Amino acid sequence: MHKYFCVPTYRGLKPGGRAAVVLPDNVLFEDGQGRNIRADLMDKCNLHTILRLPTGIFYAQGVNTNILFFQRGASDPRTDI
Repeated sequence: MHKYFCVPTYRGLKPGGRAAVVLPDNVLFEDGQGRNIRADLMDKCNLHTILRLPTGIFYAQGVNTNILFFQRGASDPRTDI
């Protein structure tokens, strides 16, 4: 589900454009889909920072939060989503 939030954000960027996305911890670090999301972001753009915040900042208590900072690469049909 969260992958479908990251993809429109990435597609909306111009080549070289920057974005930040806030996601709960389990999205990035669960087995399977979390691994696929990280690999996809690193493959399709420059995922340069994952900022892990303490629990309760953006979500309910007990849920850690991550902010992903990334930049879209040059437009290339082989790397477009």
